[in-house]
Amino acid sequence: MRYGFRPWALLAWCAMLLLPVLASAQMDTLDKYIAAGTDAFQKQRYLVAESNFRSALVEFDKLPTTLDQNSVDQRRVVVFNGLGLVNVVRKNYTEGEKYLQQALTVIQKINGPTHPDVAQCLINLGDLRYLNKDYTGALDFYQQAMTILETLIANKAVPETALIVPLRDIASVNFDRKQYDGAIPALQRAIDIIERVGGTEADLVWCLKTLAEIDYQQQKIADADPLLTRALPLAEKVYGPQSPELLPILSRLADIRFATGKTAEAETLYKRVLARQMIDLKPDDPTIAVTEQTLGLILTAKKNYTEAINYLGLALALREQVLGEDAAETADTLYALGDIYNAQKDFPNARIVLERTLAIREKLGLTSRGTGATLSLLARVEINQGDVENAKKHAERALTIQERTLGKDHADLAPTLVVLGTVAQMDDRYPDAETQFRRALAIREKAVGVDSPELLPILKSLADTLLKLDRPLEAVDVIRRMREIEQAHGITP
Repeated sequence: MRYGFRPWALLAWCAMLLLPVLASAQMDTLDKYIAAGTDAFQKQRYLVAESNFRSALVEFDKLPTTLDQNSVDQRRVVVFNGLGLVNVVRKNYTEGEKYLQQALTVIQKINGPTHPDVAQCLINLGDLRYLNKDYTGALDFYQQAMTILETLIANKAVPETALIVPLRDIASVNFDRKQYDGAIPALQRAIDIIERVGGTEADLVWCLKTLAEIDYQQQKIADADPLLTRALPLAEKVYGPQSPELLPILSRLADIRFATGKTAEAETLYKRVLARQMIDLKPDDPTIAVTEQTLGLILTAKKNYTEAINYLGLALALREQVLGEDAAETADTLYALGDIYNAQKDFPNARIVLERTLAIREKLGLTSRGTGATLSLLARVEINQGDVENAKKHAERALTIQERTLGKDHADLAPTLVVLGTVAQMDDRYPDAETQFRRALAIREKAVGVDSPELLPILKSLADTLLKLDRPLEAVDVIRRMREIEQAHGITP
């Protein structure tokens, strides 16, 4: 969620051009080492950079005591920062912090405790702690920098925009620790400064997407959507429409549109996400399968079964390869394929993949909502194949799991109850069948409304049962209700 370590910030304020010229042969040698070390670092030749900075460190002992010590100390800052930076880049964090702390001590000596360079050095030390996952230490350095900058801003010594970096860093630390109450005010203040005073569009994009991610994690989807909607065109402008920087924004925005039922928009976004993933990620990255799976689900809902099967097939192959044939994620994809085959009335293939799904989930010891859904769908397939015995067994198991995990009135129970009602009909247990159908009807009415055409199959089964129970008047009332629903929706009986 965070920008990487900012090496340019360590050397920006101590560039060679800013150093005073001192007349001394030893100083010339020292400045050559500093210049060579800085140049090598910029070219990412870190061993060469370290060698030159260490050579420069030796030269300090050779300098005449008559030289201006303030100018000498400015060069010490460059060398200490250079050595600190090289070690940080090479992940020698202890050594890196030692030199950065020495740089801070010298900066404070030269400029006093409340100089902008002191704040910058504190931020650099915070970055080092952050990289080392010492979030408490990082936050302490960032807050020290904030205190200095607040004073400087009050005295009009630096612009308010100087707060954007430490605010962003404080938000990062709190985000990673999931302490959102500390991240949100920092992000909101940073956004306010950027909008009111100025700042980079890259900073604004980062703050918007981070704040949106917090809202998403806290189930505040309605708040996250406009933030990402605003961030996306800004990111396209800053990074370009094909940049990998767009991937987390596109992906999360697609998730939100899918969750809020905007499937057409979600489909477009997920296809764009998948195209970027194919470029930016390794071919065996399991994240790709997640996107393919979701596209399969969206296309299934649109009844575009051919394209859905294609995406789900790709997801299945990748999950089997990377996660294994018995992984829970593999079972999820198999279940989605079984749902399509059932919708296509391809019951033999539906049964094959659903039995495999169930075997995986039982092997993993899962008794979750997914296991209940698998048993329920398998029971529906079996009842369509006339396998009453297995349909009853699986439906009863499904109902037990679903009632325990979801409650007795959850919408997922309705299809299971219909299977049990149908089994009871086949066994001539019509009172039991009526009980199951009426319970299924009540649950479905609560989920879709009392006039939805989705009620028609349950109503028909209930009417048939009432006729078998020799209650024709009640059956006629149910049939009349069916006709009213059909007429309201233009359905031919």
